[in-house]
Amino acid sequence: MTDAIPEPGALGDGITLTNWRMVEGEEQICGLPPFADILRILDRKRGTRRMLSRADIDPVAFKLYLPRMTLYELVFDRAGAVDDAMIRLMGTEVVHFYGEFTGRRVSQYPDRAVPTRIVSCLSHLVRHRTPVAATVDGIRKGKKHVGLKILYVPLSEDDIRVNRALSFSFFHFPSLER
Repeated sequence: MTDAIPEPGALGDGITLTNWRMVEGEEQICGLPPFADILRILDRKRGTRRMLSRADIDPVAFKLYLPRMTLYELVFDRAGAVDDAMIRLMGTEVVHFYGEFTGRRVSQYPDRAVPTRIVSCLSHLVRHRTPVAATVDGIRKGKKHVGLKILYVPLSEDDIRVNRALSFSFFHFPSLER
């Protein structure tokens, strides 16, 4: 494996992301389509447990969403706060936007704002042990707009401590839909 820092993916090239906001609370998150559908699938998988585990992530159940999924292994500092995350799996649409980062830490991403936003959401998962969403607007070269919605879901092997996270990313390019 090379130590060279990969460039952003084809869709993410030349984009300046702005207006980032975190969306908390099930009602607000479900108001961001298609997050309500994903949360229903996750609730069925979770059953009576508080959180899902890595073993609950069955590719067949998430077939429609696999290209949009990212699996993170959380990295903690000495005080137990989320410091970084190792990317264990990236769906093809996520790779197309961000570039291939499977097996790398989010802190290695060249745009420093991206890891800051991801770690903020992952920290929320650790503190609250509930899903959180984020929305971001952006402008590509040539003033073409892009929107991004991401659902982050906590994963736990012991149903107490969050040690992994799963995200579902949805990209919207209104300027390319004309």
